[in-house]
Amino acid sequence: MDLRISASEVPQPQRQRPQVAILFGEGENELTSVAPSDGSVLGGVRLVIQGIGFRIPSGLNEVLVWYENNELLGPCEVMAATLTSIDCLLPAIDRSRWASTQFKESVFLQVNGVRVTQVGAPLTFTYTLLKTPTVLQVEPRALS
Repeated sequence: MDLRISASEVPQPQRQRPQVAILFGEGENELTSVAPSDGSVLGGVRLVIQGIGFRIPSGLNEVLVWYENNELLGPCEVMAATLTSIDCLLPAIDRSRWASTQFKESVFLQVNGVRVTQVGAPLTFTYTLLKTPTVLQVEPRALS
């Protein structure tokens, strides 16, 4: 008589690491620096905001860009964050609202629901045509 025993591995419950959110200085964002202070109207400018009151993980931070007339331009896409800095990509500006002679526009930021200030003044970033790349010529003119 042949005795065969088969066994299968009993699945063990997987232990999930708890996710922890660090909320430092909740509602008390304070700016120490922003770089750069101006850039392309086409957006995609990597903005580095230094200060306090930011959150970990980076997805818990929200940076909004506002026109000076309090109209929302859009979100600055957060790429990375620490307790003291946020890196985000600025949206393109809507130039259809510009006068034909306008070459720049300042906007201000709001971080985690609070307008970021430096010495009591709103933080501004300036979109400018002077920092916007322009294609002047394409060579060769035709492909064969």
